[in-house]
Amino acid sequence: MRRNPWDIIGGIAIIAILCTLNIVGIRLASMVNIFMAFADLAIQVLLIVLGVVLLFNVHTFISNISWEALPTGGNIIYGFTLAMVAYAGIETISNMAEETKNPSHGIPRAAGGLVAALLIVYLGITIISMEAMPVYQDASGSYTTALADEYSGDPILGIVDNLPIGFLIEPLRIVVGILAATILIIAANAGIIGISRMQYSLATHGQVPQILGRLSSRTLMPVVAIAVFGALAALVVVPGEGQILADMYAYGVLLAFTVAHLSIIALRWRRPDLERPFKVPLTLRLGGHEVPILAVLAVLGTLFAWVMILIYHIEARYVGTAWMVIGIVGYVLYRRHQGLSLTEAPEEAAPTTQEVPKVEYADILVPVTGSRVSEEMIATAAKLVPDSERGEKPVIHALDVIEVPENLPPHNINLEEVVPEKYKQAQEALDEACQIGEVHGVKVEGYTISARNAGRAIVEEAQRLGVEVVMMGVPRKRSLRDQIFGSNVDYVLKHCPCKVHITLEPES
Repeated sequence: MRRNPWDIIGGIAIIAILCTLNIVGIRLASMVNIFMAFADLAIQVLLIVLGVVLLFNVHTFISNISWEALPTGGNIIYGFTLAMVAYAGIETISNMAEETKNPSHGIPRAAGGLVAALLIVYLGITIISMEAMPVYQDASGSYTTALADEYSGDPILGIVDNLPIGFLIEPLRIVVGILAATILIIAANAGIIGISRMQYSLATHGQVPQILGRLSSRTLMPVVAIAVFGALAALVVVPGEGQILADMYAYGVLLAFTVAHLSIIALRWRRPDLERPFKVPLTLRLGGHEVPILAVLAVLGTLFAWVMILIYHIEARYVGTAWMVIGIVGYVLYRRHQGLSLTEAPEEAAPTTQEVPKVEYADILVPVTGSRVSEEMIATAAKLVPDSERGEKPVIHALDVIEVPENLPPHNINLEEVVPEKYKQAQEALDEACQIGEVHGVKVEGYTISARNAGRAIVEEAQRLGVEVVMMGVPRKRSLRDQIFGSNVDYVLKHCPCKVHITLEPES
């Protein structure tokens, strides 16, 4: 994968696979993402610790610093713009903000923790890398280091190769390589998720053509947006120039950061009454308005870095600027074609006053678990039963599925003997469901079955009973492994032959 054209083919293949996975709605499991991210962080911290213990030498550290060999001003600025790429990706926090249970508490902690982790790890890796590959004077009298030559593309690998750990070097090389590749793939997947969310939001507000925000009825993903931007990403990979990709990425990210901080300043000035659970500290008041000082400094810093990219990165200057011009021209043409102003959001359509038809079902399946949301679903189902069906015949089937382990047969087992506690809880939940049905004048049939997978069992029961609708409740606190509503609900939504109604658990 290091040589052309295999690096290009591999990159395009990864883009295609990730786009396909997102289009069909299969995302990398959140638990795997989190595990790999922490594993990568742990490996870097381990390298820092090993470097401090095995390599760190005060004399070597001081000898790496020579005021006579400082880079020129132009090289310092060039390095500064490249270093900004290392912080690209921090905006992923905003892309995933809607997934946060408590944004006002979680997002500031995540942002602060990420910045602290980056500073500590990057500073530690920089010091240890210079200990492992110190600066020396070559035959021509120039100062250089293996970091600028043999390991310019793999600095972490350079640290590993220079650790005095004997036979452990090779296994550690493999681990570092695998983790680095995995983290990059996860980051690429996060980028695809981010662009799909962004295009959906832009299309919703009339900023881009509506087709880019159109969701698949099956996966609830903007398929066209993913396909279009996946193709553009593959096109950018074709030249096979990693430096150009890094320059373009820095170009776009720095410009985006500048605009984001300008937006913060503008919102503080124009919309001072907006609810703000978290505010950037250090605020200056001017004429009755708040001006966030850190945002102003950030604008100056990112704008300066972006201008330096225009000066020192020739390819980014022309390719990135051409990309921006194409986007701006396309935006102007689209808005003009739609008869919309370039700066104002389109007016929302007035809500229709058409009378919504009353929904009624005569045969309903409700999976129950004994939770509050299950009770709510039984009560809701009872209200949807028409008066003509309120008699002796059960019209609501309350189902409790007990998942059994692999060492037991999935069917035809005595649940009361095998799993007495779960069976007792199931009976209590079913009794409660029947009582709720009686309160609403509806006959409820409660029963328990065993299965390997609750979602599959619910679908099979819906097919066997021929019900009109399955009504399921979703708990507010869900496992990270769950995709959208929960693994069982997701399965039922995809495979159930009838209508499926879902309701979120009410607040406590």
